[in-house]
Amino acid sequence: MRVFIAVIVLIFSFQSWTKAEDISDFEIEGMSIGDSLLDYFSKDEIEANINDVYSYIKDKTFVQAGFDIFEGFKWSKYESVQIEFKKNDKDYIIHGVTGKIFSNYDKDIEACFERQDKVTNELASIFKNQKKYPARVIKHTADKSGQSKVRQAAFMFKQSEDLVLIECYDWHKDTKYKSNFKIVLSTKELNEWLE
Repeated sequence: MRVFIAVIVLIFSFQSWTKAEDISDFEIEGMSIGDSLLDYFSKDEIEANINDVYSYIKDKTFVQAGFDIFEGFKWSKYESVQIEFKKNDKDYIIHGVTGKIFSNYDKDIEACFERQDKVTNELASIFKNQKKYPARVIKHTADKSGQSKVRQAAFMFKQSEDLVLIECYDWHKDTKYKSNFKIVLSTKELNEWLE
């Protein structure tokens, strides 16, 4: 059990597990909610990596920049890191940070579910004082066919209502996306916008 906890700590790079009562106490690849993305990337790099993954949402308050190892970005734990910030924020303050792992989940989504359950159970022992939402399956609104699904578990910080999400995205083969495992840190404001 101790080995597994050590692996979880290494994989997800969270800090101060037992003391943290605020989402900004956690990080993914060194980045936390409330940080400026300019501390990690130049303005040109940020602007060049903004993608239109939220084209299905009419309100354009937030945008996302994605930094993938497939495009030359080096990460220690993840294959892709995505960051959400407000579209017109010149300081690029992070409202959401996501670490993604693909691991051939297009062919074996059950392996993603197993990983998700293990991570969720470990986090439950760490987030004892936070509200837990057990895994549930929802249709992804970006897939109009209704065939793409997200299996999502979450922990909500009681004071701020910020979220830590543990997700498996099961994208249908006809979409342009790859199925993946995700850990997401999200502010209440960003999460409400996404809903």
